[in-house]
Amino acid sequence: MFVNFADDLINPPELGIAEREIQHVKRGRFVLMPITDQTRGHATHSLPAVWKPYLAEVFEESQHCPRPNPGTERSFPAATLLLAHPARGLRVGLD
Repeated sequence: MFVNFADDLINPPELGIAEREIQHVKRGRFVLMPITDQTRGHATHSLPAVWKPYLAEVFEESQHCPRPNPGTERSFPAATLLLAHPARGLRVGLD
């Protein structure tokens, strides 16, 4: 899941980058959070209370993901929440 905020000026949703890139993620989903009195543009990534429902959803989905065999490697956890970040996706990984 990739979460971005409609008032994010660092990663403006108008560029469509998240929508394009999430297509390369298996079971990936993009969420654009609307502007509210709780959002603070790009800084909303540091306000987990705002995006907590999406994190809860990722936790719930991870309960149903198959676990890898011991000794195997994966590049991403079974479920990952991505928050827009200028240099990288800020991810909260679940294993």
